[in-house]
Amino acid sequence: MKTSLGITQKQLDTRAAAPQVREVRGERTTSRLASAQEQTAGQVAAMQTDVGGVRTDVVKTQSDLVDTNNQMTSMKGDLNSHSTLIGADCGCRAVG
Repeated sequence: MKTSLGITQKQLDTRAAAPQVREVRGERTTSRLASAQEQTAGQVAAMQTDVGGVRTDVVKTQSDLVDTNNQMTSMKGDLNSHSTLIGADCGCRAVG
């Protein structure tokens, strides 16, 4: 007795191959994701290096600003002393 299941050999083959197709697609996806992850890790490392360099530059700039401020304060004091001396030497009085 031959009973028809209502499915052709081609349909059976297609159904049998479906898990293999999904597995291949999954492997491709995994490979793409691994590649993207490696690329991202490289970019993150480069950014960390850049950020470290920027931090160093900021610290140096802050130090330079403190030095410049100290020099300007010193120059201002020197100018005030010279101004007082010049006024005292010439007998002039300050106009104000």
